[in-house]
Amino acid sequence: MSTNVCLLPQEVLLSISENTGSSTRFLQLPHPRTGLWSLFLSHPESESSGSPKNSFLEVQSISPTNTRSWFLENHVVEDGKLLMFTPVDPAFLLAPLLQVSQPTRFQPVDDVLENTLNQVIESMEFLGSAQRKRVLREDVGAFLQLECTKKALFRISDTQEINSDLHVVRFSETKWLEVLAAKIARLARPEVAGNFKTITRSLARDGLLSEEHASLTELGRIKCACDMVSQYLSADMASTLLSRYDLSSLTQHLDKLDQESVMKVEVEKKKTTGNAKETKKRKANRQASKGVEKLMKANTTGMAKLSSFFKKAS
Repeated sequence: MSTNVCLLPQEVLLSISENTGSSTRFLQLPHPRTGLWSLFLSHPESESSGSPKNSFLEVQSISPTNTRSWFLENHVVEDGKLLMFTPVDPAFLLAPLLQVSQPTRFQPVDDVLENTLNQVIESMEFLGSAQRKRVLREDVGAFLQLECTKKALFRISDTQEINSDLHVVRFSETKWLEVLAAKIARLARPEVAGNFKTITRSLARDGLLSEEHASLTELGRIKCACDMVSQYLSADMASTLLSRYDLSSLTQHLDKLDQESVMKVEVEKKKTTGNAKETKKRKANRQASKGVEKLMKANTTGMAKLSSFFKKAS
């Protein structure tokens, strides 16, 4: 059995060390951006009230370019890659599944989830062997039954209360976009954006940290936030989300920077070309000068002058 070094939330580590993580389960689910089957971890937590909730984590593998190992205390871990477990909102994975099933009418929650499971599995043209299809069906089914998934369903759906015991839901792209917009608004807040080096570096690269472009800084943070959230969205959904914001002035600023960059490259290219030509010319002149010097230094004793070849024969 291979051993890997992992970074994961403390509560997950504690539950495993205390042998209370029997409900912790790895799930293979289609990634919301790429559609590729990726690895996630479902881990039940305990709230202060005692009612369980699920912590949903994405498993990411960071592999070194060269062969490496880990030295931990008194032993060596041969596999040098690092596994990172990062929390992710299950709504990111649920919304694409609902978009595949495209429910158009209100239904009880259990019916929505069951129909979604059937249509998602049917829509996958190639899932491999029958055993793999069974495993993936079980994983998607387990995900749809998580408490955190059901809560996410209510956040991205229109709901109607039939009675105190029955609510019906219907997926709403409008509600989903509102949830995403709330995430963008939070990430774009200065006190939050400042904690992300990715955002800070992007703003600095685009010259948006100077007072001269203070009016564009907020738009820059919004654009960076959209880019971060879009890591868990399909290309079409990311485009739809971005279209909610008027970033025209920021786009003009970035286009201007691009043009200036291109012009700078062209100027440098001309300089380099001109310098190369001048160097070549100087080199040729030096070679010609060396040739003349050699001729001047040549011993011409006993040699006929050139004019003697043009005299009339006697």
